[in-house]
Amino acid sequence: MTSPESAASMPVVFISHGSPMVAIQRGPYQDSLAKFGRKVRPRAIVAISAHWDSSTAIGINGAARHSIMHDFRGFPPPLYDLTYNAPGSPEVAKYIASLLREGKWGPESTTDRGLDHGVWIPLRLMYPGADIPVVELSVPLQFSPEELYRIGEALAPLRGEGVLILGSGGVAHNLRLADFGDVHQAVDPWAAEFDAWFRDAVEQKKFADLFRFQQTAPHARLAVPTFEHFAPVFVVLGAGSTVSRVSTIYEGFEHANISMRSFAMA
Repeated sequence: MTSPESAASMPVVFISHGSPMVAIQRGPYQDSLAKFGRKVRPRAIVAISAHWDSSTAIGINGAARHSIMHDFRGFPPPLYDLTYNAPGSPEVAKYIASLLREGKWGPESTTDRGLDHGVWIPLRLMYPGADIPVVELSVPLQFSPEELYRIGEALAPLRGEGVLILGSGGVAHNLRLADFGDVHQAVDPWAAEFDAWFRDAVEQKKFADLFRFQQTAPHARLAVPTFEHFAPVFVVLGAGSTVSRVSTIYEGFEHANISMRSFAMA
């Protein structure tokens, strides 16, 4: 890895990736991610996806070249024709493993897992050239929000090496209650309230409230019925804990209650 002095410090980013259909749709969400990608050019990307979960070990995909996974069903054929053949970075993967070991976390390396759609779909919108090395990490779902936050703190030195840390999941993400018949359906009030609470808590760095979101947030059980899509938020917050500014990349909803809120900490 390069020294911090020889690489530009990168922001930490959380992307709500929504439905796989965002890969072939066009609109303000896609435009916002593309605009961010034009402004921020990292030397590598570390992606923490809701679609790769583990127990207590942290998986690291150290492949030199990635395939992708079409890990969804029942969508139009054009989605299954998409590719994103980004390179990997064994060098960055080894550095991540060393950072995690220093923090007393248990990394497990692999080279035979493709990038899941929580990674390649947003990256395809942000960096369509697929020319930036990507290393994907798993989310250890048995860990608490505080523990995931500390994993983010352990990864924070990557920022000074010109590496973009990206969490991919969802803020309000309840597929059972979503209206998949209308992407532009009016927003359910409970989803809007939770999303606004989350925005304010992140901007004001109310980490204690965020850690206890099930007790402190309005409609938490509706907005976060399962933890996997919300979990990457805490890794991002830990990695960005020392920065002072939070900026919105995109805010809005699809399908009545799926928040597409995406933000950067820099």
